[in-house]
Amino acid sequence: MKIESNLVFSTYPDMESFGWHQCSKRWVDGRDVVFEESLKKPNISGALGEFYIDPDGRQKAVAMLLASYPIQSFEQAFGDGVDIAVYKDGSIEITDDTYRPLVYEF
Repeated sequence: MKIESNLVFSTYPDMESFGWHQCSKRWVDGRDVVFEESLKKPNISGALGEFYIDPDGRQKAVAMLLASYPIQSFEQAFGDGVDIAVYKDGSIEITDDTYRPLVYEF
């Protein structure tokens, strides 16, 4: 994935990271729909994927990269109930689902 992610980062040099949420808590017809949807609309530079507006195709490019891997490979590599962030420098941050700080703006 490193070579492919480097290609995405070089195509969009101002993109700092991409990521997704993976959990297997909602199954429909034997498929993990939450995980699948998260891979189709990945987070971009910290912006939640489901709300991200993709004017230049970067979210689509990342989604295509993620779709090129079997979903089981992500589960084996990172586990369940985690948020994954892949950064431009090649580092990967894994955040456990039990610690999700909330940020409020007043």
